[in-house]
Amino acid sequence: MKKYLIIGIIAVLCLIIYRYGFLIVFWLTTPKEGTLSSSEKVLLEKIKIENHAKEVLREPKYNVDQPKDTTVYKIIVNKVPCTSDTLFYRSNAFSVKRRLDSIRLHQNYYKYQIFYECIDGKEYVYSFMRK
Repeated sequence: MKKYLIIGIIAVLCLIIYRYGFLIVFWLTTPKEGTLSSSEKVLLEKIKIENHAKEVLREPKYNVDQPKDTTVYKIIVNKVPCTSDTLFYRSNAFSVKRRLDSIRLHQNYYKYQIFYECIDGKEYVYSFMRK
């Protein structure tokens, strides 16, 4: 009887590992999310307050400290109450670019993109080359 109980437990464990093993591998191989530096936190909070946004995100999400290739650093400002004055958003994006220049980001970021996603569905994208 004891022999059948041990074989049954081993069989159930093998079935669980076989069935859900991909989740364990996925969890172990997913890169850590990049942590925000203190200057990035201050910048994103300032952008959120200035634009009356619900959410401000940063991309890339992973490998922020040491990107392997040249890539674009994106700021996404969600749920902004937009007006027809696009010049305001352009000047605001340029001030964000100047603030990003003052933060010491990795040298592989060659370009900044600032996305404004309005409540009414409009999107404004501003791109700037890094100095």
